[in-house]
Amino acid sequence: MRKFLRLSIVCVIYFNCSVSNAETFDKCLVNFYKNEAPIVLSEKVRRLNFNLCFSNSAVLYSGLSKTGLYAAEFVTPESLELAKKIQRVDNFHEEQRIPLAYRSLLSDFRSSGYDRGHLNASANRISIQDQYDSFSLVNIAPQSNYANAEDWRLVETAVRGYIKNTNQPAYIITGTLFLGKKLRVIGSGVMVPSHFYKVIVFPNSNVAGAYVQVNDNSGRIDTASISQLESYSGIKYFPTLTGSDVLNTRFKLPMNPNEASKIRRIQINQQNYSNIFSMLPNPALSTNKPLKNPKSTQYKENLSEAKYLGSGVVGEVVEKGESLLKWAFE
Repeated sequence: MRKFLRLSIVCVIYFNCSVSNAETFDKCLVNFYKNEAPIVLSEKVRRLNFNLCFSNSAVLYSGLSKTGLYAAEFVTPESLELAKKIQRVDNFHEEQRIPLAYRSLLSDFRSSGYDRGHLNASANRISIQDQYDSFSLVNIAPQSNYANAEDWRLVETAVRGYIKNTNQPAYIITGTLFLGKKLRVIGSGVMVPSHFYKVIVFPNSNVAGAYVQVNDNSGRIDTASISQLESYSGIKYFPTLTGSDVLNTRFKLPMNPNEASKIRRIQINQQNYSNIFSMLPNPALSTNKPLKNPKSTQYKENLSEAKYLGSGVVGEVVEKGESLLKWAFE
């Protein structure tokens, strides 16, 4: 793994080479607000990116982290009705469009101690092919079990509930952050994100915001303004909204299905900045809270998955000075 990192650094820094694919998002722009994909500001990060269109989604995959940087989808009340008819089939698979040296592998997650966390939610998929696409490993990143089975599941359900209850569509971008001086690595060099985030724009109500979750079992999750998230991710998610007040506003997004069922109009949060970005993963922290719905199908699937993946020793801790992330993600 360390050899791979060193070779990649030599390739990108000294020879200025690019391994990003020739594919563009032109065939799947419908998944982006006003048909315009986010802009990655860092040229170094862009050199190792892969743009991937799927049947009903889009993914920007990083050859640096071997995870998706973000995944985009357009969700409507009608599409959620279609998704209810699609049975979930766990068909995790490697993405053959990614060169092997930069591809995440099924074996990377075995005995890692992490779930295979979805970016684009599998429960939002509207066809069998769409469901299959969501299990490509480019749409997956290492996620702590509690975060995946509890907090993130509740947020995904809340978003679907709010879309249905208010009968309005949403553009959703779900991604990963790599913050802090130390990051964990599993398998053949898959970086473990420090945070997961979900950015949402409700175009009919001029509301936009983000959920941000610390990637451990602490239950730390919060909302943030899009502009605050952008200052940490280095990505402009909605280029056509640049300068809009909606990007600088922190809204009170629903955190669970119960809140989603009661909210008819999302209000502005009085405190505009979140300190969630300064909170880094800590394996010693745990909520000790019982899962809210341990009988749910999603929980059972996550529990089964965790059992398959094992609870072995978590991947080694890598100093950013020894990895690509020192110069790319900072």
